[in-house]
Amino acid sequence: MVLTGQSSRGSAGVAPTVDRTSAVLTLGRSLTPSCLGPNEHLAGDLAEQSELAYLLAARRATTALDQAHPHVTFSLLHWVLDTWVDDAAREVFRQGAYLLADRYRELGLSQLLPIDRVWVGVRSIRSDAFGGFHHPNQGYRHLQLASVITPEGQVIRSRYGINWRDLQGRTYSARDRDDATSTRNLGIVMEGATDREARTIAAAVADRLGLAGRVAVHDRLAFRDTTGRLEPADFDHVEPGVATLFHLAMAGYEHGVGARYQCFLAEMGGADAETLHELIVGAVITGDLAKLAGWLDQRHGSRAFPRIFRSPAYTGPDPGE
Repeated sequence: MVLTGQSSRGSAGVAPTVDRTSAVLTLGRSLTPSCLGPNEHLAGDLAEQSELAYLLAARRATTALDQAHPHVTFSLLHWVLDTWVDDAAREVFRQGAYLLADRYRELGLSQLLPIDRVWVGVRSIRSDAFGGFHHPNQGYRHLQLASVITPEGQVIRSRYGINWRDLQGRTYSARDRDDATSTRNLGIVMEGATDREARTIAAAVADRLGLAGRVAVHDRLAFRDTTGRLEPADFDHVEPGVATLFHLAMAGYEHGVGARYQCFLAEMGGADAETLHELIVGAVITGDLAKLAGWLDQRHGSRAFPRIFRSPAYTGPDPGE
């Protein structure tokens, strides 16, 4: 999720020499330093928040992506855009960014990440290190949103979006079986929902600018994937020997996430599948499960959320308890 401007920090990608006094003054004015991501908040008193802001700014202005992906070269998104001389390509990005901002504002997310907080893989020295969304452990955004935690005792991630973990680290919902056609896993639900939003925006831009007829033959599968129009039969036309790890990863994601999420919406939402989808995205953004849980209760009976998603292995409290 990006904005079409740059953050006030200026030179992203270079570790700043942050003035702690300046950080205190910034926090005293707004308590929303530019190092924070959407819906992130600093805990503690003013001095403690200042210290956290300093640590976050220093950590998030550097990248260790080369450690996880040594064969991929990275650049910041605003630097990549500066190299584009094709006005048509710039227009694709501009329209997509504005559509994204408007859509997420409707769903409750008004503060989006500036483009100089987004890292992009621009080249690879190995064909099997193709980068991008379908690359194993791609995690570009996850590393940039790494958190600074000052805890006492054992550290666990107790919550991610609308998914929870108990003290033993077990997730609220269990993994789907490999042969599942639908999903009851909250991780798949959240990923499927946010990816559906991205694909809808990409499809709207592609249709508006007439991009389908301008896609090269070898890029058609990726284009159909990006715009949400990929079908299992598409892979039947990949010639033997031409299929790559990228194609296999693309097909695996569609089977394990995209198709399962669509089936889940149809099962749980029926004719109101789009309403259910928007409630899921809204809950992921805000962290408030009330509207989604209430809607599921009306459609599927009392305590529908735990009946649908809770794993027998999970020992923690239910949401809201």
